[in-house]
Amino acid sequence: MDGAVTPSSFALELARAAGHEADYALLVDDAKPHEVTPSAHRDRVANLFRYLHRHRFDQVARSIEIRPGVIEFVNQMKRRGFMVGVVSDSYFIAADIVRRRIFADFAMAHTIQFENDVCTGIVRLNTAFLADPHPPSDADSETC
Repeated sequence: MDGAVTPSSFALELARAAGHEADYALLVDDAKPHEVTPSAHRDRVANLFRYLHRHRFDQVARSIEIRPGVIEFVNQMKRRGFMVGVVSDSYFIAADIVRRRIFADFAMAHTIQFENDVCTGIVRLNTAFLADPHPPSDADSETC
């Protein structure tokens, strides 16, 4: 989603809307591969949104710019028989709204948790994005 469907990152736009753009910029600058693990970085970014109301997530997802030609591309692919999805390493709440805006078939993303419509700052990873710790062995496949 970020950079392909939208020219900007959803997390950046949400940070801007919440008044945390400077904090977000510091987190992005500090995310050196050898110093911060991807999960620690993801948790730090999500924590920026702690106590933010769900309405703000919805509002940003509904207003984030869509790149020119995306809707036409999605429609063309669907006419050709393909299923089209929005995949994001951001949050499902945003990816699903963007999916509906561009008429895609599905969305896949991580889930940020809410309690009474207030963000907890906790992210649940989408297991579809995790590497399979047990790849199939030759014994698992059938021989022809």
